[in-house]
Amino acid sequence: MEQPGTSIVIRDLVTGPIPPRPGVEGSPNTLHTRVAEVVDKMGPPPWSKRVIADERNLVTLIASAPGGGNRPHWHREFDEWWVVLAGRLQWELTGGIVVDAVKDDIVWVPRGTVPGAATTAPKTRSRGPGSRGTDSRGAGSRGG
Repeated sequence: MEQPGTSIVIRDLVTGPIPPRPGVEGSPNTLHTRVAEVVDKMGPPPWSKRVIADERNLVTLIASAPGGGNRPHWHREFDEWWVVLAGRLQWELTGGIVVDAVKDDIVWVPRGTVPGAATTAPKTRSRGPGSRGTDSRGAGSRGG
């Protein structure tokens, strides 16, 4: 059965250049987010913190302990991508494809693909005061 198309509705249109309209400090869409401060505030994994959310973008910082990860899922309307900020992660994708990623790697998962991710190795100390023990951190995003 064919699914109907999905339309993104942008309700906040502008008619020309304007200054940024940042969100409330600590909530999604803060103009400048310091990852190290979020990590310090959130504490040891597991946790996730949404940092950007609008009609076309969704960015979440995620910390997972060794062996931890996300539940397998998939998206019909959008692709998903991840940036590994620390540690080592492994994605098991639909079709038996395995992607091993380390700090500073980007992993792209096309819509319809199941990205089961798990932390596969402890991280070593990384930048920022939030470096605690053995965990991996990444930023996941979807775009329209």
